[in-house]
Formats: sequence, structure tokens, C-alpha cells
Amino acid sequence: NEQKLEVTLVIPVHNEQGNLAQIVEDIRTVFDGWIYEMVFIDDGSVDETAAELRELKKTIHFLEIVTHAGRYGKSAALATGGRLARYPWLASL
Repeated sequence: NEQKLEVTLVIPVHNEQGNLAQIVEDIRTVFDGWIYEMVFIDDGSVDETAAELRELKKTIHFLEIVTHAGRYGKSAALATGGRLARYPWLASL
């Protein structure tokens, strides 16, 4: 009986419009067969990053989105993602 590692991937993003679908696809390829979730922290983007993430969420149930009201930085984004994690192991990109 093999136990699988459960991991939350915390992904801070800022103005990543146009890159998100590829990031998500790469993660899905690498973590195929794992138990995981993706938590994207939109750290005050001023482009269409948030809208693109919402579109991706429509078809990916294990993708979560948090949008910071302003730009608070990577450390704050990682802390936000860590607080929201469902799984005991954290990884960041």
C-alpha cells in the first residue's frame, strides 16, 4: 500500500498574463499522479492575470486563487498561500 505525498504548490504571480496556462500545464505534467493543489497568489497585478486565473479555475478544480489588493511582495504572497494550504507539504515556484 503506497502512500502518496500531499502537497500544496504556492505560486506567487504578478503581471503574468499570457504565461499562466503554460505554467499550469507544466505543473500538471510534472505532478501527474500526485495529490496536490495549486494556490496562485495574484500579488497586485495590473494586467489580466486575475481574469486569466479565473478562466483556468473553471476547468481545474484543484486550482485556488487569492488576489492581494496591492503589491505586497513575494514573502507576503507565500505567507498567504501557506495559510490557505490544505495539504501538509508546501512547495513554491
